[in-house]
Amino acid sequence: MGRQVEGNLWINEGGHLCIRGHDLVELAEKFGTPLYVVDAQRIRENYRRFRDAFSSYPRVLIAYAYKANPNLAVCSILKDEGAGAEVVSGGELYIALKVGVDPEKIVFDGVSKGEEELRMAIEEEIGAINVESLEELRKIEKIASRLGKKARIGVRLNPDVPVRTHPHDVTGARHSKFGLDFKSALKAYEMAMKMRNIEVKGVHIHIGSQITQVDSFKSAALKLFDLASRLRGMGITLEYLDLGGGLGVTQGKDHLKEYADALLKVIREKAEELDLGEPKLIFEPGRYIVADSSVLLTRVNYVKEIFGRKWVLVDAGMNDFIRPAMYGATHKIVPVNKPQGEERYDVGGPICESSDVFGRDVRLPKMEAGDLLAILDVGAYGICMSSQYNSRPRPAMVLVDGDKVSVVRERETYEDLISKDRIPD
Repeated sequence: MGRQVEGNLWINEGGHLCIRGHDLVELAEKFGTPLYVVDAQRIRENYRRFRDAFSSYPRVLIAYAYKANPNLAVCSILKDEGAGAEVVSGGELYIALKVGVDPEKIVFDGVSKGEEELRMAIEEEIGAINVESLEELRKIEKIASRLGKKARIGVRLNPDVPVRTHPHDVTGARHSKFGLDFKSALKAYEMAMKMRNIEVKGVHIHIGSQITQVDSFKSAALKLFDLASRLRGMGITLEYLDLGGGLGVTQGKDHLKEYADALLKVIREKAEELDLGEPKLIFEPGRYIVADSSVLLTRVNYVKEIFGRKWVLVDAGMNDFIRPAMYGATHKIVPVNKPQGEERYDVGGPICESSDVFGRDVRLPKMEAGDLLAILDVGAYGICMSSQYNSRPRPAMVLVDGDKVSVVRERETYEDLISKDRIPD
């Protein structure tokens, strides 16, 4: 029978770690390491849980944040579940259209959208472009006029709400580059209402990532309704309220119910107070949907001791998974081919940077070269933030779905590293 480790991870009778019944030792041997392994069913479960949390509200669009993991297979799974797409680049918009997302269900955010990206969004008649500056609004009007189309827009409000998260994840504070302050947001709506090729549809906020304090989301929503109230006085009724994403994922606690209940309470009370009816709600979850769907398998190259500290040196590096190095993020590391033990190791990779460390004082069995480790909860901001730093080809990704295992991203080769380089004549 085996025993459950957590979530979708089990130890089988042979003592190997498994994901949804698939032996991770066997997957590592077949596909090599480093290797991302994605559980398709976990993605579906997370999406449905998020959808059901807001099922009491009549009109909700869950626009999956493609920045979290834009892999074609992942995005296709979510499209089939009914998700829309929140995109922040022309590339992400291309992927959303490629997998067949209805353009009406695509929301384009992003603080510095290029002209070609905006042209693409307007040509495809997507659901909304959330404007982040007055100059961007002018550019959208100019492009839409040239194309003979109407661009649907919202305005991103920077609510100046404090949040407790890593500083690099804060997007709704006054020092952030994102959105418009209250006064400038009102100016944007005034301008938009006078533009022939603009349709004003909604308002957008997004305060950051990996946030577990529900009060921060409530405070931001109240700022949004302050703006909606002023707009109502100007004769502007909003069709949608885009609450962004950012709900954090933590070991052992799911914050979704608290988050959904708090936001729905605020939305219903304020919408009734302001006589807004029931505007469409847009949510942009990314990490919540995909983070715990995936593990990164890595093989031990060496074990050594320096000044009394024991090191496990693995074949995955910060180029493959940068969150610990970039954000100081903690990701659980577990053995794949051995039972848990009581030794303490620092786990580092092959990159020539002191920040290339996945964990400190990690409790593991006695490790040897060739052993396998799994880094957990890497489905969000993992493969999409990988790089070829130190001229290292990026890893493969496989998807497990029922009995089926599919390669959904091929491992890069050394030839791939130089495929775009040219030596001048």
